[in-house]
Amino acid sequence: MGRRKSRWSQSVQMRRLKEGRGIGEGAEYKPYITTHDFPSKGQVCRVRGETADRIHHLMSSLERDLFLILDYDPTVTDIREQYPLPLCETELIAAGLGVKHPEANNWPVVMTTDFYYCQNGIWHAAAVKPSSELENQRVMEKLKIEHLYWEDHHVDWKIRTEKNINRIRARNIIWITGGRPVEELIPAADLRSRMEDVLFELYQDDSIPFHDIIDGLESECHLPAGTVLQLFKHMVREGRIPLNLDRRICLDDPRRIILEGC
Repeated sequence: MGRRKSRWSQSVQMRRLKEGRGIGEGAEYKPYITTHDFPSKGQVCRVRGETADRIHHLMSSLERDLFLILDYDPTVTDIREQYPLPLCETELIAAGLGVKHPEANNWPVVMTTDFYYCQNGIWHAAAVKPSSELENQRVMEKLKIEHLYWEDHHVDWKIRTEKNINRIRARNIIWITGGRPVEELIPAADLRSRMEDVLFELYQDDSIPFHDIIDGLESECHLPAGTVLQLFKHMVREGRIPLNLDRRICLDDPRRIILEGC
């Protein structure tokens, strides 16, 4: 939502339109709000996504976590963050509800939806909020405007909070996708393929400690430390090694299950 304070004016609105903000698809989409435009209470960050192959502008750690989950999902084909809603429509909705439309400096603010994304060929919209903010009447008024906009356009819209965003999965995705590409670490495709086969076979044997597998392969193949771990992550991403990302990964041995509270 367009909820952050700024030096808003008609000229700012026109400039963003000229810049093509909120227009395009895939790698060509430009978010209406960027991390340079507004201060935020949360952890503002920019993340390169694989799905749309561009930098995404995320205004909080919650937005980042939901983005990581969407970007890792193979059924998601496009993700557009900070998606603008037509001012003429949101003003009519606000008037119909009898609530004040968001404004700044006596000028109506273009509202945005945090995420507009395509999953399994169907478009969805999501507003991301800490659950504590849902107790604020003004916040709920603006969310109602947003909800009715998407309802009018027959798009499924949901409020996502820390209670329904799997933050463990997001943390695991950060680990799985982190580090240098394995193609850079092991340039020879035939060597990578052979090592994948050996790593897969050894990983199935619970009697061999995980670190012994990693260290042994790196020593045998004369590879820098960390190379085989990156190969392991690559195999997880490719689906060759199954790993439940909804549970905390034991970094000492991903085969082990970490019980809640441990």
